[in-house]
Amino acid sequence: MSCDCAYVDVDCSGIILEQRLYKARKQHQCCNCGRVIESKEEYEKAVGIWDGDFDTYKTCEACLSLRAAFFCGSYHFDFYEDLRNHIDYVGGQISSDCILSLTPKAKDFILDLIDEYFEYYDD
Repeated sequence: MSCDCAYVDVDCSGIILEQRLYKARKQHQCCNCGRVIESKEEYEKAVGIWDGDFDTYKTCEACLSLRAAFFCGSYHFDFYEDLRNHIDYVGGQISSDCILSLTPKAKDFILDLIDEYFEYYDD
């Protein structure tokens, strides 16, 4: 099974005014996982309008990796519940191609979600 990044289908429409990668000069917080983006770590800053509201989202490298693999790189933020639902929907069976395409932190996160899925259903 290959990874075609079409696992999770969500409407992530918005108007992107600015989107680029930065190297952090100070700490920021990732809009998805809530983890602190440390100084000198790369992150994406997206500025735009979603659902009529102007907003800025900062996304760490691990979450960018997850977004690319599971949401075709679309501007879907705060997607962890969607990933959990997807793992439940596919019975914990995620393509190894998708897992191999992730950063180490993103791999750890997905593998933890898969473990949680099987622990829940093994009980």
